[in-house]
Amino acid sequence: MSDIMSLIPAEVRARVGHQNDGLIKECVFNGFNCTSKDFIPVMNPRYGNCYSFNTGANGTDIRRTSKPGPSTGLELTLFIEQTEYIPVITQNAGAVVLVHPPDNVPFPEEQGLELSPGFSTSLGVRLSTINRLGGKYSDCFMAGEVPLLYEGYNYSVEACVKTCHQFNLIAECQCYDSTLPHNNRTIPACVETDKGTPCMSGVGEKMKADVLDCRKNCHQPCSGKSYKETVSMSEWPSDTYGETLSDPLSEKSWKFGQQFSSIEEVRRNLIKLKVFFSDLNFESITENPTFDAVDLLSNLGGLMGLYIGASVISLFEFLEFVGKVCYLLPKLSRVSAEANTEM
Repeated sequence: MSDIMSLIPAEVRARVGHQNDGLIKECVFNGFNCTSKDFIPVMNPRYGNCYSFNTGANGTDIRRTSKPGPSTGLELTLFIEQTEYIPVITQNAGAVVLVHPPDNVPFPEEQGLELSPGFSTSLGVRLSTINRLGGKYSDCFMAGEVPLLYEGYNYSVEACVKTCHQFNLIAECQCYDSTLPHNNRTIPACVETDKGTPCMSGVGEKMKADVLDCRKNCHQPCSGKSYKETVSMSEWPSDTYGETLSDPLSEKSWKFGQQFSSIEEVRRNLIKLKVFFSDLNFESITENPTFDAVDLLSNLGGLMGLYIGASVISLFEFLEFVGKVCYLLPKLSRVSAEANTEM
């Protein structure tokens, strides 16, 4: 299904998917209302229409908070419209959320957290940064050092692996995976050719076995950010609040009036999500060399002093002895020659 949908023009796929104003019914950030216009659409090959908040793209404002806790974070009410699910394809009901730096490629199909309808899910996040030395100390890539098919984003391991997958597919099969970005417009998609589909499956098996060394060659970034989440859930809405909630939401959309005939229908179609900083401290991991040149010489000097009694004074005494020997050797040779002459 992902292959078929990827062949449809992007604007058509965007229209047939869930729209942000239909999905996002309530939005509050740091105590102030936000709207569906604050969310930037991002097309995903598996989930279709996804929406990203607080990226600063397309002229949207960057929203900031200076306090931890749920009251100063992002709070959303999502309407998942279960009646529009495709029976054969859609097995789970809910939504997927991913907290990520805005300059990293989002991969919700691999890194996202699933949200269940009928529950309020709280994500307490904490920032973690890591800086690797690279070079002779560790294998890592700087931003821009590796060409990626994901333009406008920083380097990440998953983006590198998927780029490597696409490059190998184009080289071996002379076609591209329509679910991944590509820059070769002269070849067809693999699903459009008879030989392309089995060839693509063969490359996929090689990827799983890491025969193509994509995982091996895609090292960690030298500098990166990530968020560690703490997840908690509670049933939502409560029996009493469900009756209060359905009336104002029904006024916003005729679909609410049709589907929200009972509290069970409300819970089947609504999700409450809260994303906030659990605290404003962050974890920073920095690589440092265990031994540098100064430490190496210092340790060698200490070991020499411990095991053979060597020291700086001993070294100068040895050099003085060598100098005296070099000074006396010519005199000793001269005296020996005079003694031989007298004889």
